[in-house]
Amino acid sequence: MSGAFLENDLTAILDIGDFAVNAVWTEGATTINGIFEDADVEVDRHDGARHIQRATTFQTKSSHGIEKGDTLTIGAVAYVVVVIEQDGTGAVILHLEKS
Repeated sequence: MSGAFLENDLTAILDIGDFAVNAVWTEGATTINGIFEDADVEVDRHDGARHIQRATTFQTKSSHGIEKGDTLTIGAVAYVVVVIEQDGTGAVILHLEKS
């Protein structure tokens, strides 16, 4: 369980006026706030080479009931949730793929 200071920080960070964006969760017919990132990241495949791959994520305060295979629409682009990860601070990271 996260401390109150983490809850307050997450609430501020996930405010649309600051860093967050709206995502429409198709199956839940609702809009949720979160931090959207669509960037290239370096991954270690333990083969001695550098590998870059796309990492599209949406971090939000809770899972809202979202499940693997559900669809989020962000900025008119539909994404499918492929992994749901608890980050240990009270937030959830949804790993996405364009549908």
